[in-house]
Amino acid sequence: MANEDTFHLGIKALIRNNQGKILILHANMKLFDPPRPDHWDLPGGRVQREDEDLEKTLSREAKEEIGIKKIKIIKFFDSSVAKLRISGEEHGLILFTYLCSIGNTENISLTDDEHTEFKWCFPKEATKLLSVKFSDEFVEKLAKL
Repeated sequence: MANEDTFHLGIKALIRNNQGKILILHANMKLFDPPRPDHWDLPGGRVQREDEDLEKTLSREAKEEIGIKKIKIIKFFDSSVAKLRISGEEHGLILFTYLCSIGNTENISLTDDEHTEFKWCFPKEATKLLSVKFSDEFVEKLAKL
């Protein structure tokens, strides 16, 4: 079985504000060893425990990354294999992305060192910035939002 890849499951939040812009986060490139291509990401992270469901994962990650205490999954958006592998490991990453709501989108702030900045951008710009990490199918779908 040495030729088989192993994958981790990442849960991502696609959060839009009232103007239709999407929240994206710039990855802190200093944390990657070996180095990875410079890229942007969506809030979220890996499922860490067997008893942690999707909503718990997103709630934990939203609090850790952007200081949001309540996040609600609206609906499933996409699943795909990430173009980038997990830093420091030889594992792939399967991303499940959900459209989510967070209430007041003005309360965003970076609360950990995983990201260096955040911004709201329209889907067309987001597709360019997210295309380094996310699959071509994902960014095509995102462009149609």
